Amino acid sequence: DEDNQLDLAFLCTRGLLPPQENLYLVGGSPSPEAARRFARLGIRWVEASRAPAYLSWSDRLRAAFSVLRLAAASLGPFSAAFSTAHRLAVQAASWAQLARQLKPDSFITTISISWPESAAIAAMNAFGVRTGIWFFSANCFKFSSRWPEFRDVDVGLSVVSAREMFVWNEIVEKRYVDARRVEPGRQVCVQTGPQMCGDSRWLSRSPAEARRVYGIAAKPGDCFVAAFDLLPYIREARLRHGHGPSPYTPEVSERFYEDLQAALERFPSLRLLIKSKQRTLSRGEVYIPEALKRLTDPAGRFVTEGRIIAIPPSADPYIAVALAELCLGLPFTSPVLAAWMSGRAGLYHDPLGMVGYTSLPEYEPCLSRSREQLIARRDAWISRGEPLAAPPERLIPRVDPAEEFVRLIKGPPAARGHK
Repeated sequence: DEDNQLDLAFLCTRGLLPPQENLYLVGGSPSPEAARRFARLGIRWVEASRAPAYLSWSDRLRAAFSVLRLAAASLGPFSAAFSTAHRLAVQAASWAQLARQLKPDSFITTISISWPESAAIAAMNAFGVRTGIWFFSANCFKFSSRWPEFRDVDVGLSVVSAREMFVWNEIVEKRYVDARRVEPGRQVCVQTGPQMCGDSRWLSRSPAEARRVYGIAAKPGDCFVAAFDLLPYIREARLRHGHGPSPYTPEVSERFYEDLQAALERFPSLRLLIKSKQRTLSRGEVYIPEALKRLTDPAGRFVTEGRIIAIPPSADPYIAVALAELCLGLPFTSPVLAAWMSGRAGLYHDPLGMVGYTSLPEYEPCLSRSREQLIARRDAWISRGEPLAAPPERLIPRVDPAEEFVRLIKGPPAARGHK
């Protein structure tokens, strides 16, 4: 269903922004289904790498001249021609001409880290265009396995150039404001609730109503649990992308799905919705757990019994949350937070105890740290009606994120320096 996919243009497809006033810059070619949908709805898009095609020939010549000057400046025995700084500067030359020609009111990027930002941000700032980050990393607080002390060494969260950051909640805001990564007065963080590319109105439905709309039949007594993973890059891909070691190892992924299989065997009424990120992340670059392959094998026991339902990786992420009574994820994945925001139950499962200490102790009651704890928590919740813990209300703002974001960007800029 083209209308149930990850939706880059959800603000326009919901009718909150007019399509003719927006241009979407995408990282690669949309899928054929997405391209058909964009055409049907009048969504304008262009691959970001081809954005200079919008330049007039005179502006292309100006950009080329700037690039030549930058290239000449970088020549020498220790040339920085291929450094990140040089690449961003070269890209900015084209974006500066685009800013001059298109004269946009605002330029918003969608990322889960803030460095390196798009070179376009620097160019747009220079021309007084309103710049922002729609920041879809929900839980960027710190945790460690062995020591209670934390060192903030995440380069990806070290600096911000955009004037405004639109963030999930207080967690993200504090991470940037307390570390003075946003300059008071000149830059601001604004909370908008869940930042996921899809239709957040799914969360207003009850799980039973969402399943009816989506077409999933249920028997009396069925309990639907949605599972969300975070599959690790294989080592070669991780090094190629310049990523350091990750706590989300192949061993963690294997045990996560092994524990889910144990829960299926323990509770006959359990039906598991699996929403894996494997295709949206991978292109063959991530480790796919053998336990996941067994669970989702079309000829396998749980699939043939109808107790495993695979939600396509490209599906709207709000759908998988909406279908379930309980959302279960590796620490600290975003959909679980969206479940709490919608009043559903949520639980982070830490199968190998990798979270020894966290800088946010409010999340401690929301963790299960072993297979036994996972099964005990589920049993208490279903069999005895004991509620599962949720974080404080201040961490789960209950607003419609799309409506809140549009309200903010239609209003005056919250940061100085914009026209």
